[in-house]
Amino acid sequence: MPGGIFDFGGDLEKLLNGELFNPKDKDTLRKIQEMDRKTASDEFYINIFEKACGKNDTFNMIELIKHHEARIDEKNHNKLSAAYAKVCVQVGNLKKAYDKLERLAKKREREIEVMGLLSYQMENHPQAVAHLNSIKPAQPLSAVTCAISMYQTGERDIQKYSALLKPVESTLNLACGFLGVLYFNAKDFAKAEECFKRGKKIKPKSEFTQLGLLCIAYQQEGIININKRDAFFMATNSRKTEEEINQLTKSGTIEIPTLDLAKSNLMYKLVYTLLK
Repeated sequence: MPGGIFDFGGDLEKLLNGELFNPKDKDTLRKIQEMDRKTASDEFYINIFEKACGKNDTFNMIELIKHHEARIDEKNHNKLSAAYAKVCVQVGNLKKAYDKLERLAKKREREIEVMGLLSYQMENHPQAVAHLNSIKPAQPLSAVTCAISMYQTGERDIQKYSALLKPVESTLNLACGFLGVLYFNAKDFAKAEECFKRGKKIKPKSEFTQLGLLCIAYQQEGIININKRDAFFMATNSRKTEEEINQLTKSGTIEIPTLDLAKSNLMYKLVYTLLK
């Protein structure tokens, strides 16, 4: 796009390449704020959003949202909406990302999957279940988030969870652990042990999986097995005390695992992968 429409002169190419995305570059902010919103093409916005995300430039991403929200809302373009949603997720505005995708007239499965993940992270579990159960998720973690949301809405049928998580059990420790907890709390210790052992094989150092096996050992033996407890600490490097582990082991129930998609920027990584 040669200059003229945006009057960026020779700096347009640098702006598109991300070279001017610098929080201290006031000239960049002026250009962002003064862009002609009526004539800017979808491709221009997509390029700008992608470059801002690629450089993790939170300051200018907030400016982009602030000054071009109205213009983006006028459009109903999947690729542009995806680029805008990624910017919103990167700066932590999950609701704005969800609302933009929700307004799309024709949603693809991956956009619905992102809406489900956003709903989960915003703790709207019924909405998360509705979205994720309506598609075949592309990301293994989406199946687990769906399972957690189902549990939060009161579903207790283990067979439904087994069917949901079966496709990801072989690769995802959390899926095995989730099922292990359900079977354990239902006092089906044999099936619980099978699940936790599958999880241990996938991720040997998982504290959650190792603790599940320790709880099963207590139910089977009626005592705290010191050797197995020591092996637990050696395998996991857990920061919990021996007393804490003893209490958890003897409690008779295990809490359903949770998954914070904000941790390690996981939410953005999932959204970026699904909407690229």
